[in-house]
Amino acid sequence: MQNENRLVKNAWFWIFIFIVLGCVYAVSNHVYQTKLAANSIATEHASEVRNDYNKIKMHDEKSTIITLFRHPDKTSEKDIHGLQGEKLTWKFKDGKLTVTFHNGKVVGKSLTKNVNSDTKLVNQTNIDNINNDSSYQNVVNKLGNPAFESTKLVDKQSYQTIKYPTDHNGNGTLFTFFNDHLSSKTETTLN
Repeated sequence: MQNENRLVKNAWFWIFIFIVLGCVYAVSNHVYQTKLAANSIATEHASEVRNDYNKIKMHDEKSTIITLFRHPDKTSEKDIHGLQGEKLTWKFKDGKLTVTFHNGKVVGKSLTKNVNSDTKLVNQTNIDNINNDSSYQNVVNKLGNPAFESTKLVDKQSYQTIKYPTDHNGNGTLFTFFNDHLSSKTETTLN
């Protein structure tokens, strides 16, 4: 009888321990998920992310970018003109941010804002009034922030691409810049 009581007490002891451990795990997992969400840009909008995006400079260290944007949502290897690189992607409320590295230094960046029915459209007349050889900043000053932009550094040459929506069906205009001078303006789809 004593052995049975001892066995029952031991069983209840271990059940209690498992319940406590389960609760501790649940709480710690919740705290971890909360910290993970706090260390993410997932709840921010493109306009909020853009300010930090504009701070990214070519040749910045990867650690600088991680400090600025916290942990990425996705990491992948990328071939950059025959060289091995790394691409980090952060998703946020209405778009995504991608930064490409070679040897731990920024060689490319892009910011994409999702186009939807609330997206401000750019008037075709305003697009047509952009002169050839305009600078990137001149175009942004005239048309506002683009729905998509990308900057790449290739052999010490800067290439920028920006896209503006002209309708809610996904059509728009693509501007390409070479060393900060407009080199082409093309009608395209934004998807």
